[in-house]
Amino acid sequence: MKAWNRLLAGAAVLGMTVLMTGTSFANGPSLFKANHCNMCHSVSAAGIERTSHGHFPGKQPPDLSHVNRAGKASSWYAGFLQHKVKLDGRPHRRGPWTGSQSDLNTLANWLAGLK
Repeated sequence: MKAWNRLLAGAAVLGMTVLMTGTSFANGPSLFKANHCNMCHSVSAAGIERTSHGHFPGKQPPDLSHVNRAGKASSWYAGFLQHKVKLDGRPHRRGPWTGSQSDLNTLANWLAGLK
């Protein structure tokens, strides 16, 4: 009986973890748009189109549908958005992240899942 109770408790914890992660991941697209990331970037795989079609010095901002083919950790994306890490020697063009840590983690997890 004790083993059965431990099994049920473990399944409940696992189920809550999956549920919370799924909910957090599902909030990624809305956070992406709420923080105006779609002014420069599209995520066509999620039905998100870029809203600004103005001139971008240098190269056009990429579609992020498969941004994490390289398998970077979500912490890398959080660091990039906070200007703590660089991509090809450059920080993210937009200013450092000013939103909440929770929203940053959710957005970073979502970006890391775009493979």
